[in-house]
Amino acid sequence: MSYSDVMLDIETLALKPNATVLSIAAVGFSPFENTVDFSNNPKLDLLLDVDAQKNRIDDDDTISWWSKQDPKIIEKIFSLEGRISPQEALKQLTKFCWIKQRI
Repeated sequence: MSYSDVMLDIETLALKPNATVLSIAAVGFSPFENTVDFSNNPKLDLLLDVDAQKNRIDDDDTISWWSKQDPKIIEKIFSLEGRISPQEALKQLTKFCWIKQRI
């Protein structure tokens, strides 16, 4: 099966385009077969360094929304471990998406 498309999930601390980005996730999928590629660890799951994102904004309503989510999700998304710079995240995302046809 060919997974030529990529689905992205970007989690932020606000709803505006200049929001602080917490994480970027991506996975290959086939819109024609309605399937997702979970074989051989083909997903990308990146936590970004929020301190490296100067001039980004946080929104109190969004932070409040996050506080009401599942504790396991909160623990993961706000963990300080494994965070990478926005530049490194974009490099990894580009590499992941390079051979795909659509994003």
